Amino acid sequence: IYSQFKYAAKVRKNINVIFEDIYQEIHFCSQFKYPTTLSFHGWSKTDFENKPCYTIILEYMLKGSLEKHIRNKKFMNEKKVLRCIK
Repeated sequence: IYSQFKYAAKVRKNINVIFEDIYQEIHFCSQFKYPTTLSFHGWSKTDFENKPCYTIILEYMLKGSLEKHIRNKKFMNEKKVLRCIK
């Protein structure tokens, strides 16, 4: 399916993950809408190669993940965090 939008895929390679843990993450992502959380677009029990890996489809962040920015900086205040996620 072609789309003009970009999405990010969070693939859980560990197939032994308990489904309840994945379900909690899916439920949180799909139910809570807040400016600092990524938009949820769906999930699958398989990855893009049809292998058994839980895959969560989320909004793509042009500036990269918040984790990447936190790891690259020793200290970040709230304003810097908000700039990274906007």
